Amino acid sequence: MDTEINNGLKAFIALGLYFLVLDSLGLAQSAFLRIFNIVIILYFINKSIKYRIEEGRNFLSLFVSAFFTNLIAVIFSTISLALYISFFRGADHMSTLAQPMLSIGYSNLSVSQFSFAIFAEGFASGVVLSFGLMQFWKNRTANNSIS
Repeated sequence: MDTEINNGLKAFIALGLYFLVLDSLGLAQSAFLRIFNIVIILYFINKSIKYRIEEGRNFLSLFVSAFFTNLIAVIFSTISLALYISFFRGADHMSTLAQPMLSIGYSNLSVSQFSFAIFAEGFASGVVLSFGLMQFWKNRTANNSIS
């Protein structure tokens, strides 16, 4: 479980830095740039899977490893986003963050409701990314991989 925690925390730090840079450059509304977080998550989930493949783990164990890596990153990212909005930017900043993605009803959401929506989005996308990477790794070993 140390690998998943380590990679999940690294993904959280990388995502946090990436979004802070986007926000400081005034690019927080760019949906294209915000979608790049998929690459960051994929990288760290893939690291966890490759490590577990080298240990000789089975398919289900690899999926659980990928899932927990993402879950750790999503939990910490959601908590950090809620704290960032609450203490540094204010609730009106949610409309800026929600505009490209959550186009309906964002103005009526509290910080906790917005955070839950972000958590649900991150959790769901993490399951999809984990499953997609598992399909990629299904018939490969760590030594004959593409990356």
